Amino acid sequence: MNNSTDSLKGSRLELVCDDKKAAHSPNTRLVASALACGFKYGTDKPFMESYEEVDGNTKVSVTWLMDASTKVPFTWVESKDGKLVAREESISFGEFRSRYIDREWIEANPDHPISYLRATHTQHLSMLKTIAKLPKHHVIRKGSAKVSIPDNATAEERAYFLNQLNKRR
Repeated sequence: MNNSTDSLKGSRLELVCDDKKAAHSPNTRLVASALACGFKYGTDKPFMESYEEVDGNTKVSVTWLMDASTKVPFTWVESKDGKLVAREESISFGEFRSRYIDREWIEANPDHPISYLRATHTQHLSMLKTIAKLPKHHVIRKGSAKVSIPDNATAEERAYFLNQLNKRR
């Protein structure tokens, strides 16, 4: 019989938990980066998002189960005294995790692949925040002519754009 705990037998697990929804959790980005590098889930059911009602308030909890026993190799080149030096190491998920979340380590090791992964996710978050602040646009097409009007356009601007559309027909 296949019990739900069968997937845990013999595994060393590292739990990655927080109280944010998975789509907004920095741990989701951490786990995605780890998987991209070759780390593995610790079980065939590696993810749980739960909601707990406490005194009328909902608390979210997200947990990832990662394989703590596997080591993944990293290779990179860094500059030392004006020369390029090849570096390599194999690290566990726990070490990967501690480096990924340690800003001082990231700043001290700018050439390491973990630093690139972290920079990518930091930039992505910055872009999402910027995009969220930008106005949406309505595209209006008449025949082959079209105009794009931002949601935050004033009545005068909207009239101007529509007038330009009518001139192009």
